[in-house]
Amino acid sequence: MKLNSYKFLSSIIKIYVKSLKVNVRVDSSCMPDSPKIYAFWHGQMFLLPVVFREFSDRVRVLISRHSDGEFAARLVKEFGFNAI
Repeated sequence: MKLNSYKFLSSIIKIYVKSLKVNVRVDSSCMPDSPKIYAFWHGQMFLLPVVFREFSDRVRVLISRHSDGEFAARLVKEFGFNAI
């Protein structure tokens, strides 16, 4: 059996995120019902699945073409998001 590192890491992140106490307060005008741009610092990108979980079909994640960007793109796909 070959281990899928993206699935494994996404599982670890999901467990980690569930251990956090996160309060998300978003103004209704900020919800992704129309085109908007949101920015996350690298240290906060693990919160993406928490904040936009119910909108994953409408959110696109902008990721660099660098080799670590390819890894990040595959990882966000495990959370149901599409990368650009």
